[in-house]
Amino acid sequence: MLSLSNSSIRDLLAGLQERKFTSVDLVQAYLTRIEQVNGVVKAVNAVTPDVIETARKYDSERALGTLRGAGCSGLVGARPKFEATAIEKLRSAGAIILGKANCSEWVNFRAPEKSISGWSAVGGQGLGIYAKNQSPSGSSSGSAVATSLGLAAAALGTETSGSICSPARVSGVVGLKPTVGLTSRHGVYCVTEWEDSVGVLGRTVLDAATVLTAIAGIDELDSFTSADPRDEGQNVRPAEGMDFTESCGTDSLRGLRIGVPRHCIKQDGVVTAQFDEALRNLETLGATVIDNLEFSLWSPKYSDIERAEWRLALRKELRENMGKFLESFSVNPFELHNLADLMEYTKKAPEELFERYDMKQWVQAEDVGKTFSLESEEYKRSRERRLTIGRQIQELLATHDCDFLVAPSWTDTTANYGGCPTVSVPMGCYPSDSPSKYTPDKLLDTGPNVPTSILFIGKRWDDKRLIAAAYAYEQGTRHRDAFKSVIEAYAVHIANVRADVGRFSLDTQGFQWIPHHTGETLRTEKSIDAYVEEMEDFVKSVLNAKAAKTYQYQHRKVGGDPHNKQIRPASNMIHIDMTPKSSRDRALQQFPELTDKVLDGRIRVLSVWRPLFGPIDDYPLAVCDSETVAKEDLVESDHIFPDFQSETYCVLHNDRHRWYYLSGQMRDEVLLITNYDSETNKRVPHTGFKMPSSEEVARVRESLEIRMVVLG
Repeated sequence: MLSLSNSSIRDLLAGLQERKFTSVDLVQAYLTRIEQVNGVVKAVNAVTPDVIETARKYDSERALGTLRGAGCSGLVGARPKFEATAIEKLRSAGAIILGKANCSEWVNFRAPEKSISGWSAVGGQGLGIYAKNQSPSGSSSGSAVATSLGLAAAALGTETSGSICSPARVSGVVGLKPTVGLTSRHGVYCVTEWEDSVGVLGRTVLDAATVLTAIAGIDELDSFTSADPRDEGQNVRPAEGMDFTESCGTDSLRGLRIGVPRHCIKQDGVVTAQFDEALRNLETLGATVIDNLEFSLWSPKYSDIERAEWRLALRKELRENMGKFLESFSVNPFELHNLADLMEYTKKAPEELFERYDMKQWVQAEDVGKTFSLESEEYKRSRERRLTIGRQIQELLATHDCDFLVAPSWTDTTANYGGCPTVSVPMGCYPSDSPSKYTPDKLLDTGPNVPTSILFIGKRWDDKRLIAAAYAYEQGTRHRDAFKSVIEAYAVHIANVRADVGRFSLDTQGFQWIPHHTGETLRTEKSIDAYVEEMEDFVKSVLNAKAAKTYQYQHRKVGGDPHNKQIRPASNMIHIDMTPKSSRDRALQQFPELTDKVLDGRIRVLSVWRPLFGPIDDYPLAVCDSETVAKEDLVESDHIFPDFQSETYCVLHNDRHRWYYLSGQMRDEVLLITNYDSETNKRVPHTGFKMPSSEEVARVRESLEIRMVVLG
């Protein structure tokens, strides 16, 4: 049986060529896999609309014998004037573009000190897959998670400094950042053209090299691909059409001299021990290791010397490149044309969470950009300083007659400043008794089961030999084979209760379907406001409660509405809206006049869910019997609103869970769901799910859910 999370690109190509499955079969398998797990990990932002038609086209070609070898809410609805060169090259090679990954918004340069790895306003907070509430790192977070989980055969990412190798490390995959200029950045947002590369996240080195072969090449729209000033006019780039897989062999390390810049390596007992073991592996595989090498200028503290000067060029280039990127859209709904426009939008748009994350780096970049021109002596001095440090790798390798350097993948080796290639390869993982360390956002940074990796670093344009060396280490150690994700897809039975709907109640299972007719259209704010009051009175009457007050409502539609961002896509994430603590906090906020007395009586947080039309045949809501849900099945996750910080529960699979749905639910059949009950301790996991008949419906599901605090 084909395993999407473990099959290589060569496995997939062989299956297609041997007609074990078709491109359509494969794409549908990936879409199903995305549907199953993306609600939890939030790795994929969007699926390509015509992906099935593209797959059918390739199947037809194969039958004839033809073979082919940011997440900002302000850009929702924007359309680029052209397709990125890397994407064009992938299509020409026969690749099917499944969709867009959810990566750290603006490559985490808006306010990196606030740790927004894996978060974007469009996709929300992505999660890693090897531990509960694990940070996916960044900025190519979703690309790494999607690759590791088998949501795609491989993925593209971009890196200025660590944005490929870091998420590759914690997702247990290979991260390949090629020499700056080997791949085109045309159509891609870059922080700086001197340091950014389009690279690859792959499950294996061979997969990453296969994708690099497809996207590498000269592009007249990116001048660095034909002439990088650092090369001083020498023609050193590889020949066009080079196959980066052909040198991959298990003996590719034999005879190589590998240097270790030990003075740059961050101290971590587990990682250091695993790295030392990796060095012994390299020697076993035929390499000679030269330890304790030191750069002549660079050290971890170098960038703190005259810090403002060191960062000036980067900040100036960030501002310049932001303007170029924003001008690449033919449709720009919010008229964002430069960094200043984007900063103003970010302050005003609630979903951008300005109060939480601010934009310190952007503010500094805007100030620097307005003060200094590209011709100023201050800019030139800063750029030259970064280029000087960028030559440290070439110098160190030459001085000690080494082929490559290696270090734990979180090490700053100056590779990014020199535009040098790197390959991150799994090295092991933290043992079960390791202490857990968390990011400022309370996501697990390092701890039990989180992978580690080794970074191979080469001189400019030595990508092919570097890839071959990384391949030999990977094949000689095969650490990824031992990794076990906490995110899996399970077959779950969801029982139809249409014939027995009356046996379910809030006090028993935690949910209940109740007949209720409303005359409101629910299509205008005025109608929804009236409906909210109507339902508060209805719930008070049904439950004989003292008070009910709504704090939020959500209009959802399968696929969302590109013309109205207030209409959100139907959720397929299994969740509970509120933890007990957040429920009590919300009650205090909704009833401030009662002060702490509000906590003395019974508090319930309910969701009231109604279809906007019926019957619902494509994407009904499923609910789980609260009595079958154990505390150990629940994982807390932050949920940030513009005016309130809350916690929700994500839900782990358990065979004990019992799931139900109401087939053909009509508009007058309202579902009440308990998220919290201080008296019965009921809490109900729920999610939307796709029915087999969903492709046949004339109208996709729309629903309105209101959430309220009920007292008494």
